[in-house]
Order: sequence, then C-alpha cells, then structure tokens
Amino acid sequence: MSYPASAALLKQLFFDHNYEERRKRQNLHSATVTVATLSNGSSIQIVFPGYKPNATDYRVELVKNGVAIPLSHMNIIVDLVNKTAYQGMDVDGLRAALEKHAIEGALDFAALASTLPYQQNAPSPGLLQRVPTSRGNESDLTLEELFTVIHWIALQEDINYPIANGKAGRKMSYYRYAEALHGVKHGTPTIEEMVPRTQFKGYPPALLHGQGMNYDFTHHIQ
Repeated sequence: MSYPASAALLKQLFFDHNYEERRKRQNLHSATVTVATLSNGSSIQIVFPGYKPNATDYRVELVKNGVAIPLSHMNIIVDLVNKTAYQGMDVDGLRAALEKHAIEGALDFAALASTLPYQQNAPSPGLLQRVPTSRGNESDLTLEELFTVIHWIALQEDINYPIANGKAGRKMSYYRYAEALHGVKHGTPTIEEMVPRTQFKGYPPALLHGQGMNYDFTHHIQ
C-alpha cells in the first residue's frame, strides 16, 4: 500500500474510532486496530491516541505468536544492523530495498527474501548491550515484518510533518535507517551514536554529509 493510501486509511480509522474525543477525555491508548496481516500470520496493530497532545500520535505493535510487541525507530535500527553486520545480509541490497520502500511504500517481499538471504538469528546479547533496551528485539524480524513496521512508523511523520507543506515527513525516519546501514558499511555512525539520533527532542539532528552519507534518494519521496 502506498503512503498516501495508508494515510487516508488511517484518517478514516481515527474518525471511526473517535480519536479526537478519546484524546480530549485523556483516554490514552484506549483503541487498538489491526492495520496489516502478514503472510506468516503476524499482524501490525496501532494503539491510540498517544501521549503527544498536539500531534497525531499512535503506537505501532507487531503481534507475533500471540504477543503484542511495541516497536520504535531504535528497534528498527537494531534489526537492520543485526541483519547486515551480524547475520550476513548484503548491506547494499538492503539499502536499495529501503530506498525503494521509502519512495513507493511497498515491496515484493517474496522476491526480496530470495535476493537478500541471511541467517535469521535474533540479535546477540553483545549487540543488545550497545543500546538502552533489548525490548522489542528479542527475535529477528522477517523482511515483511520489518518493512511493514517501518511503513506504519514512518507514516506518522508524514501526517504530522507533511511533505506537501515543505516539511520532511517520513524522510526523517528513512534518514536514520539509511544512516544505520551507512555505519555498518563504513564504521560511522556507530549504533551507539544512532541512539540519540532516534530519540531526539525538538529539532532533528543535522544530516551527516560530512561523513560521506548520501541522502539523494529522499529527493524522490513525495
């Protein structure tokens, strides 16, 4: 599903489930809606409204083996680093898939799995010790799980910071994911350096042009 189509679906879901009334009454995280069911039986659900008072705010959860797992930008970065730096996935191939997904919002996951093989192991204790929490990274995400979670997390940026209004929208999410893969290939930024870049408050961190980071693909995100 394209990002504009998902945004339209989300706005309708919020209307149907009285998002604004729930927020006014401070009934936070009182609605849960499944937005995607995946080929392996996992699903993606959103829980709303969130804590932010002046923005569309929801939590993205992966429901896997009957357990709902809240996921964040940091969880995505840990999974990207695990797949490439630790489990043998081609970093350039994953970067290309990430760029295509950023622009189009959807991928052929069966084809992608055949072109990006890797050892499907959970992040090691050594990797998890490098980030503030291991919650959400107890297991490997399939490529379909990974990119579908990215889709619904990044969508929130599109809604709150519309590209049509001259803002960055979902580009902000893909900046961080591309930076993490750049770090795997070139040694910087490290995953430790990525932590504050995903958890910033206020103005987003400066782009890493000085470290040879290429953001050209984001010019095609609309």
